[in-house]
Amino acid sequence: MRKKFSNNILPIKPILFFLIFIGAGNLFTWSQNDSIVLKNKDKIVGEIKSLDKGVLTVKTDYSDSDFKITWLEVISVR
Repeated sequence: MRKKFSNNILPIKPILFFLIFIGAGNLFTWSQNDSIVLKNKDKIVGEIKSLDKGVLTVKTDYSDSDFKITWLEVISVR
């Protein structure tokens, strides 16, 4: 004989759907690019690869080679 659950227990399918939806949203967030604003007001959009010895390395979609920027020239990173 099957037991019936009371109405105060949440159904599993909507909870599972919600968790998958939240997880998929996080995947899209990880793929976003960074925005680097320089002292001369230029803005570079791309993926930050490294910061080593005061040099920021950024990969962009619009260049075959990575940009290397002196950290002292950077105003902000978002």
